Amino acid sequence: MSTIDIYLILTFAINLGIGFIVALRNTQRKVNIAFLFQTICTCAWLFTIGKALSSTDTEVAAYWIRRSSVAAMLIPTAFQFLRKTISGNTLSLARFAREEGVWLLLLVAVSIIVFTPLYLTGTTIYLSTPSSVPEPVYGPGFFLYALFYLLLILRLLAKCVIDSRRLTGIARTELQYILLGW
Repeated sequence: MSTIDIYLILTFAINLGIGFIVALRNTQRKVNIAFLFQTICTCAWLFTIGKALSSTDTEVAAYWIRRSSVAAMLIPTAFQFLRKTISGNTLSLARFAREEGVWLLLLVAVSIIVFTPLYLTGTTIYLSTPSSVPEPVYGPGFFLYALFYLLLILRLLAKCVIDSRRLTGIARTELQYILLGW
């Protein structure tokens, strides 16, 4: 087991542990459940990136790179759900889906592109080096993915700044706390 595997396993376990501790402290509180959802999305990305990094076959590496790319897009989306839950704007996944419908549809569209050769044309693994980490060979769809991801992050940060100025009390403190951790 390599050093990076150990770091990924520790990060995965710590993330999941904190997520469940927060959720189990008060399972009736929507913010705690939203935090667990965000933690699970982060753990999904950690798991898929770990599988991609430990792959010794190019096809298997490509399989996990595609999944880690989709999981990465879920992190800011889950964070948006957490932000809205803290600010009191969204209390259910159904309402979140209605309010964020356009962004969720774009996420699905970009996810579909990720599973085509437009995004990833292949991977190379140089077995002659001690750290034979798969290297993705991206296609032109990668730029669309990167642009969409950047827009997700910028939109999330803008909404967080607006909310942190608007909110007061514990809601403001919670939002600032998760921003600090993110």
